[in-house]
Amino acid sequence: RDVRESSKLSPLLADAETMCRREFDENLEEVLDAEGIKMGLLVSVGEPGEDSACLGFITYKFWGPPLKAMSVSRVAVPGRYQMMGFGRQLVRWAVEKAKQKSRHECDRVTLSAIQKAVPFYERLNFVPVADDDVPDDDGPKASDSVKMELRFGRR
Repeated sequence: RDVRESSKLSPLLADAETMCRREFDENLEEVLDAEGIKMGLLVSVGEPGEDSACLGFITYKFWGPPLKAMSVSRVAVPGRYQMMGFGRQLVRWAVEKAKQKSRHECDRVTLSAIQKAVPFYERLNFVPVADDDVPDDDGPKASDSVKMELRFGRR
């Protein structure tokens, strides 16, 4: 559902907006207005009366045939929650979402990783690929980024 239409989720979206500006120097509202871009939001659910917290977000887009891919464009986790597995949880969630599509619609997840994130994605079974093997992910571009993909099913 569209988190922008939920009064309960609007503070969490504001947290994600702050993260997006800090990590990517982008306006999350503008990112989400781009054609086909979707977002997954990881939140903690506190006890009754406690506020929920935004533990991270991921943005992605599905590319139908002939590309048959999900491209992940952004993954962000607030500094205080890093190294707790939330980034891994977001990426695994996206991979499972992609796997739910038929192989004729989606047979891989692609992304551009900044150099320091390559080992993180390799631990999630992503492998580096040639630039022209993956669709443009609509994400911010770093000069040292590495195109990566995770294929599933038969080639």
